[in-house]
Amino acid sequence: MYTIGIIEQDKALGDAMEQVLDEKGYFTVRADSLADVGELFQQVIVDMVVLDLEQKEFAGKEDAAAKWENTFLALVQAKPLLLIRPEKTGSVFERCKKCIERADDYIRKPFDIQEFRIRVEVRLSKIPAEKEKVRFFYYEEIKLDIEKRLATIGGQTTKLTRTEAAILKCLIQRNGRTVTKTTLLDEIAEDTPDCVESSIKVHASNLRRKLRELSGRDYIETRKGVGLRLRKQ
Repeated sequence: MYTIGIIEQDKALGDAMEQVLDEKGYFTVRADSLADVGELFQQVIVDMVVLDLEQKEFAGKEDAAAKWENTFLALVQAKPLLLIRPEKTGSVFERCKKCIERADDYIRKPFDIQEFRIRVEVRLSKIPAEKEKVRFFYYEEIKLDIEKRLATIGGQTTKLTRTEAAILKCLIQRNGRTVTKTTLLDEIAEDTPDCVESSIKVHASNLRRKLRELSGRDYIETRKGVGLRLRKQ
């Protein structure tokens, strides 16, 4: 059975969402604050995420949402994302522009709890068919379109080679953890079967340069004798 992660500060609404999903046999886990989200994703592997944008941390803070959503999207990766949007269009709580763009679906308050359940089940029903068709990957400011092999940072886009895209995808999936060259070769073999260990350094260097040209920042760190990883901001 699927596991749904719910990020909801409204206790009554969160309880109602959990109850309606529990009644259908789904397993739910919940974060009551944005600070708990990282720990939630570390402890449990979820199949889908529900995020209520109406978080008190966002109110009155222009850049709070933008900073938080980069980390959040890196954790969510390609999992289905359902947004709970405020009743009022243009609310300060709708500053998570990347989350709104990334979301698979949304429902606006107030809503019928059974409609919420149906929206969740529709997205979950598509998981098997979409499992092999994950297209977008995110890490902080980076957005990778693996299908078109495009890397975007701050609205600027560059074309990647097949190997560069495969390397970046692997590094993003590690979310800042180090990947050894051996592991990297194994994981990108399906996308780039002709890549060998001796050429990894060249491809990584080219990828590092392209990302630097987009952002002015060195995203890729080489740990001598260990491997590669994405730097955290």
